[in-house]
Amino acid sequence: MARLFLMGACLLFASLPFAAAAGPFEDDVDAAIADGVRWLRDQQAFTGEALDLSQARGLALLVLVESMPGSYAAADAGDQALAREAVQRILTNPDVGVPRAFYVYFHAVNLLGLSAYIRAGGPEIDGAPFTLRGALEKLTDETLAAQSLDGATAGFWGYVGPGNDSSATQYAAAALAAARGTFRAMGDAAALARVDAIDASLALTALGYAAHPEPDGGMKYRFDAFYHSSFQQTAASLWCQLLGGMTLADPTAQGAMRWLADRYNYSTSEGYRDFWRVSYAYYLWTSAKAYLLVEQGAGGAAPGDVGPADLGLLPANPVPNATFGDVGRLVRREPGADPQPAARGGAPAGHYADAAPGWYYDYAYTIMSRQDVDGRFDTGGHGQWNRIAAQAYAILVLQRSLGGACPDDDGDGVCNGVDVCPSVADPDQTDADGDGRGAACDCDDGDATVHPGADEACDFADNDCDGQADEGFDVDGDGVTTCGGDCDDADAGRAPGHEEVCDGADQDCDGAADEGLVGLACVTDEPGACATGLTVCGADGWPVCARTTEPAPEDCDGEDNDCDGEADEGLLNACGACGPAPVERCDGEDEDCDGVVDEGLGLGDACEGDGGVGTVICDGEGGTTCRVDVCVPAPELCNGRDDDCDGAIDEDGPTRRFAVEAAGGRYGGLRLRGLDRGAAPRGLDILPGGTLEIEGAELRLRVQAADRGGEPWTLAVELAARADRRDRGRRGDLDFVAGTLGQGDDEEALVGGDGWHLRDETLEGRFDLPGRGHGCHPDGEVRLRLRPLPACAIACAGVPGPELCNGLDDDCDGWADEDFRVGQPCVEGLGVCAASGSLVCAGEEGVRCDATPGEPGEEVKNRLDDDCDGDVDEDTRGRPCPPHGRGR
Repeated sequence: MARLFLMGACLLFASLPFAAAAGPFEDDVDAAIADGVRWLRDQQAFTGEALDLSQARGLALLVLVESMPGSYAAADAGDQALAREAVQRILTNPDVGVPRAFYVYFHAVNLLGLSAYIRAGGPEIDGAPFTLRGALEKLTDETLAAQSLDGATAGFWGYVGPGNDSSATQYAAAALAAARGTFRAMGDAAALARVDAIDASLALTALGYAAHPEPDGGMKYRFDAFYHSSFQQTAASLWCQLLGGMTLADPTAQGAMRWLADRYNYSTSEGYRDFWRVSYAYYLWTSAKAYLLVEQGAGGAAPGDVGPADLGLLPANPVPNATFGDVGRLVRREPGADPQPAARGGAPAGHYADAAPGWYYDYAYTIMSRQDVDGRFDTGGHGQWNRIAAQAYAILVLQRSLGGACPDDDGDGVCNGVDVCPSVADPDQTDADGDGRGAACDCDDGDATVHPGADEACDFADNDCDGQADEGFDVDGDGVTTCGGDCDDADAGRAPGHEEVCDGADQDCDGAADEGLVGLACVTDEPGACATGLTVCGADGWPVCARTTEPAPEDCDGEDNDCDGEADEGLLNACGACGPAPVERCDGEDEDCDGVVDEGLGLGDACEGDGGVGTVICDGEGGTTCRVDVCVPAPELCNGRDDDCDGAIDEDGPTRRFAVEAAGGRYGGLRLRGLDRGAAPRGLDILPGGTLEIEGAELRLRVQAADRGGEPWTLAVELAARADRRDRGRRGDLDFVAGTLGQGDDEEALVGGDGWHLRDETLEGRFDLPGRGHGCHPDGEVRLRLRPLPACAIACAGVPGPELCNGLDDDCDGWADEDFRVGQPCVEGLGVCAASGSLVCAGEEGVRCDATPGEPGEEVKNRLDDDCDGDVDEDTRGRPCPPHGRGR
């Protein structure tokens, strides 16, 4: 698709889709534009403060700049002053100029006007609160930020932010397209970053329209509301899809184009109104922009697609859906049958015979026919949203304005509409002979009579630059003119370049007969070597091939030497080639052509390779190797391998794991109640390293604890999420399934329990222990803080095996040393020699206490175990004192 941008001030004024020859029609269009701009001046559209003036000032500024002769510098002083004052009022008006808050129409019209002024080379405004670039950046960034980015309305705008308003969207898209060209011309990194952002925004808008066409191919004002397809919104859909990078061949863009063609009407938009009658002039400019984009290179239509050139060719008929009016489809006008409009002089029919028929003529003639003598364009009874905007729309249609967006097929920064060579990059726009075609595509830029589209003459020159000379001057229609050397222009069978016939005549007019037909190498209809021959003339005037080689004994050389239809018969090996058969290689091919692939190479046999017994396979170079790591799918383990052969290693499974940190809340650990003296202590301290696993609706808790004497305890509980109880729906409620509490192998099953809850990262609940003496019913309570862990916390040490105390995950369950209580408190030594420490790994011995006991002393009667033998005050006079500490 053609790129859409403008590269400099002098390239703004693309007023025609193609070079238009001067004539009465174009002269009247220019005069109508001038009178229309005069009316805007008379209404103070550029300087007045009335609300309807300030709201549409950006559009008036766009009209004024596009009416300038090439650039701001080339305009007269009066127009320059008007442009500067309009820009000054835009920059200083916080309500409808460069506003405080986003409002799509104010932002859009000002972006259009300021972009045109900047590209035309207009100067900065002294004392203004914004520089030109600052205002452009503010309006652009706020417009980009207001776009809907997701959901059904992605790509659209509302009046004051994200929304679903097609009218607001086409205005925002038009303004961003104009700003895009201005930023691209600036060329610095910040400007080009905004170009990229605008490209992404317009692409999203195109996708938004493409996602919501009506069944009839049209577009509504809001696709999710009661509205109907309308002229203006369907044209907006086509325009925005083209701006966003789609082409006319895209289904929804083609659907919109067909909708407009089926209802082609340049006189009114009344037939599909939904209150759109006041948008008649708005519709004309919106649809004109879309058609101009197609004509200037953004079309990309496929064969059979409908385009702007097809508008008005269907026969006139009522609107297909007469529910909304019966205006009817119009056919294109005949320029030679139209009289000159009254405001332009009123000449009779035939005055515009020079004009080309089509949609632009229909639009322009209708607009000029409704122009008053004061320069105002009447909307033909449709009304208007804003009188200044309606006037601007009409002038912009006559100006063939794209509002700042334009196609540039050759990428030279010059819009197609003014490019003197639109198909070849020519930024200098050199046209030495002034014939309207640049040197880059003019085959003779020194001769104004020679250029693409010129009349051809029989002078041995390519006057129209189409790659052919003297076409149209061939009397006998044989493709060669007499001035081009046709030796018999009355005989279409004889001319330079014609095919020579083997008949003794000179068909190609080169002075020789039958050249290139006789004596040429050829192939006979005989097999093998006998197919070689030379041409001779046959009786019917066509050359025939005569054999020049006779049959010979067969040789193994790939040729049929004896001309029997077979080559090398009886001389080939099993592979059908000369010489011995190739040696078999390990590559999946049958090199020796015995019908067996890779035989004799031991493929599939067991072999000893690195890492164990494997299988013999091909090594990729014709030999073999031993492969050990054949992947056999198995359940995924946390072992650094792809156990399930899915290409991912240790990927997260369905189990969620949590590390249990210190107990919290009012329990201060694991609280036990109702126990007899000498049984478990009333409270246990939770040790770090416990785990909670959640798999589906099942929860498994395992924590380690210690009593005040440092003795280890283990609590293991299984829970399940509640499914159908009166309190169903309370987040985190759990059912007790089973559990144990005990020391080492001496564990007791928990009787039951209720009231378990898992909220956020806290687990709390109670459980019942078997009764112990006096009919007590002891129970316990616990509250734990949890910390989420990755599903695969520790890489497997290798092939799963028994867990060892070595800091590795030997059994490949995702945990290391989980069976050895590593890190829990311990005591080494007895009596006064006892020292506290922590359990650490001790190789094959499992764990050991890292504490070092003290040295024993002499036993004295002091109620202490001074000699560290486990007895207190033994061998001292009197009865030993009772031990204290443990068990009390």
